[in-house]
Amino acid sequence: MNVWHNVLEKFSEGQRYYRNLYLIKDEVYGKDLDHVELEISIFEPVDVTVDDTYEIYFNLINSDPTFYGIVYAKENDFMQRHAKLKEELQKIVDSNKTVKNDGKYKLEGEFINSFVKKHEVKMPMDMFFDFDIEEMAKALSKLYDDVDDFF
Repeated sequence: MNVWHNVLEKFSEGQRYYRNLYLIKDEVYGKDLDHVELEISIFEPVDVTVDDTYEIYFNLINSDPTFYGIVYAKENDFMQRHAKLKEELQKIVDSNKTVKNDGKYKLEGEFINSFVKKHEVKMPMDMFFDFDIEEMAKALSKLYDDVDDFF
């Protein structure tokens, strides 16, 4: 039987910081920590003068297709949005109707589209590419300068 596990303590204090965000809640759902089906986390803004948006990250780990994203929320509603996401995603995991023979949760495009629209799920670029474009340009410029030294 699947249960929720609080895994926040698995992250060091330093690992909980990400840009202007701080990880305040991280839970996984599964039989145990070796058989996790779902993860959901909350990041709060460190400096609200820079940005006052909370981020709720979710990952339905064994889904087909892969299904994860971020829901942005403000202080007055992030806990309610988190609870609703957690409840709906848990239902997917617990529903026998969605499990395929290979153990993955089959998600139909119609369901994904309605879920994304309902919860305003986003997939920002920094989920894939976590870098500062200006720093990358400087590094590439230096790399090209170093390449010239070889010729």
